[in-house]
Amino acid sequence: MSESFVMYRSFHEALKELSREQYGNVMYAINEYALNGTKPEFSGIEKVLFMLMKPQIDANNKRKNNGRYGHLGGRPVKTSAPEDTANEPTECNDTQKTDAGQKAASDHTEIQKRFVKPTVEEIATYCAERKNGVEAQVFFDFYESKDWKVGNQRMKDWRACIRTWEQRRKNEVKQAGTIWGKENEIPENYYEMM
Repeated sequence: MSESFVMYRSFHEALKELSREQYGNVMYAINEYALNGTKPEFSGIEKVLFMLMKPQIDANNKRKNNGRYGHLGGRPVKTSAPEDTANEPTECNDTQKTDAGQKAASDHTEIQKRFVKPTVEEIATYCAERKNGVEAQVFFDFYESKDWKVGNQRMKDWRACIRTWEQRRKNEVKQAGTIWGKENEIPENYYEMM
């Protein structure tokens, strides 16, 4: 017995060409079947239409009954605890054991690598260690405004971003030197000449 069911527009569209009596008979049959599980007994076009709708009603009820609370739908709830297989003998070779150990280790490192937003002080300390001249507050404000994303991906390592800023800054200085170069600088002795 169910408290509700899904009624589709396609059901209505298929039934609206029937006479009011036929429409009522099929709708009543759908309601009785979906809510109470009672199969209708009729023939002709009414039976044909009902039989076309029945698989969808069954699928929806099955999904709903498999759900956690019985009315939300979704994946069935596991009723038993997982079996303890640690002491059971397994048939695998050493490479399979090694692969499993490596997978467990990589899962562990993935958990450790979860991004944590740095403070301005942490950024300043890192920049001071690297002597890169990157302003910590500017870096923090820039990525704070972008919700700590690089492009459309969440940032994974803010220290790597600092190093990227560092490299970009070096490249800009190089480019500026080639554009304006030493040949365009005012010679030191120029002021002495005046």
